[in-house]
Amino acid sequence: MDQSILWEGAIPLKLVLADSEIATLSPPEPYFVMGKRMSYLPTIASEAYSHFKDTLPSGECTPWFDYKGLPLKWGVPVGALYDLLVGEQDIPWEITMHFRWYPSSALLPCPLDLSLLRAHFFNSLKESTYILHGSASSVMQLSSADQAALWQTVQSGEKLDTFTSSIATLPKYSDKCESTVPVRLYFVDCSESTPSHTQERARAEWGASVTSWEEVTCSSGPVSTGEHGVWEPGANLGDALMRLLELPYEELFYAKDTMHDGQVFVCVFIHGIQVPLNTPLAWLGSELHFPDQFLHIAVRRVRFILGN
Repeated sequence: MDQSILWEGAIPLKLVLADSEIATLSPPEPYFVMGKRMSYLPTIASEAYSHFKDTLPSGECTPWFDYKGLPLKWGVPVGALYDLLVGEQDIPWEITMHFRWYPSSALLPCPLDLSLLRAHFFNSLKESTYILHGSASSVMQLSSADQAALWQTVQSGEKLDTFTSSIATLPKYSDKCESTVPVRLYFVDCSESTPSHTQERARAEWGASVTSWEEVTCSSGPVSTGEHGVWEPGANLGDALMRLLELPYEELFYAKDTMHDGQVFVCVFIHGIQVPLNTPLAWLGSELHFPDQFLHIAVRRVRFILGN
């Protein structure tokens, strides 16, 4: 698969300054920006601050974002956040921007200089490289120049060729030989609260019921793919999800044209794509991984309700 297609993926964002942080008579105009799916929300905080700074009260500023009252985790890529919380109908994605009153009980602070985010990214890259190859030494041995170039491309979400050259010394990701794939899984169960009348409406209200990260199951680690293409539990995406989330077969593998009232089903998204669950996990890892080499998977459990 052409990695440039994924690398160019972006979501239109509409950043609105929180009402409680407006220190002028008139509210500022929203800030519109393309959020790169592969990157992270804090990478746009500096330019958003430049847009809103004349409206803010005096004092220290630590940027953070919320969606419908939910503080957004800055260490989760933009694309994975959107797939989990929003779906594909809310464009532009309207996010509330904050610079005061950081929710330290829910999030670790991420300063404008992005030093903590940078450390998080490289720690993730070390973890994924260890899962794939049994050693993270290749990441730790990256030159300062390669580290700087790599981090710059992650921040900007641009210049795939620069990213590729900066990781040239790292072991290659292969869909033919990897027995495990580094996976970050985000799962939320809204089957008891989705006020939908059609499957399409359920997806339009994708994140309506998520009010706390305690409702979201987040897991990270190696997932078995089977050996040399031989089928075993975990060899494809559906098998892996049944094992990791203990979901019944019929919720994952269902026929859309025969769904009945009250039926619970699961939608799975990677890079905004609703992926067929019989897709080999090793191929997904090889072709759809993020810059940190993890396969980020958003899973939503909802209920189909017929209208009157």
